[in-house]
Amino acid sequence: MYDTTDPRSALNAAPMSSVPPATEFAAAEYAKFYETKPQESDKNGKTWYARGQNFIIAYTEAAPGATFARKGQADEYVVLLHDADTVAELGAGKELWDQLLTDLAREYDLVTEEWNSYSRKAGWSLRLKQQKRNILYLSPCHGSFRVSVILGDKAIQAARASKLSKRVLQYIDEGQRYPEGTGIRIDVKTARDLPAILQLTGIKIAN
Repeated sequence: MYDTTDPRSALNAAPMSSVPPATEFAAAEYAKFYETKPQESDKNGKTWYARGQNFIIAYTEAAPGATFARKGQADEYVVLLHDADTVAELGAGKELWDQLLTDLAREYDLVTEEWNSYSRKAGWSLRLKQQKRNILYLSPCHGSFRVSVILGDKAIQAARASKLSKRVLQYIDEGQRYPEGTGIRIDVKTARDLPAILQLTGIKIAN
């Protein structure tokens, strides 16, 4: 019995059941993913599925830079990262990321992609190449991503002569100098950031 001050005391008592209580339980079952082939295998990695009484578990050996989208999903779900060295970034920046890659492929045929990680602190970055030439680097951030490009002196002159925004020209002025040119970094947070990146890409390729 509950005290009268406990809200549970106002609940109706459960009716007596004529079904006898369970005295035996089924033995535990195990999904040994290492003994079977994955149900899915694509650029994001390999995924195995197993079904429980009221849930489905998906075990994925993810490839570097893998993305997993959930759209129109009404059920609850959770992501468990059992490896301390594995980092996941979740955010709305994924749509802008996809849009930029689509635009770059359409405008400049930039379809050669390589994921690289130079240190755990730096994380992973996507390198876009035209044949063997490095053009852009895309690095995931929390809710956004960063685009990096190195422009040589000729490309810098072309950039200053073009109709770039004052903000992008400020990025050029503040860019770090390297032996191969000036490093420019742009944090992409809205669709308004994309046109300048496409313009810088064209300048980079042309020079």
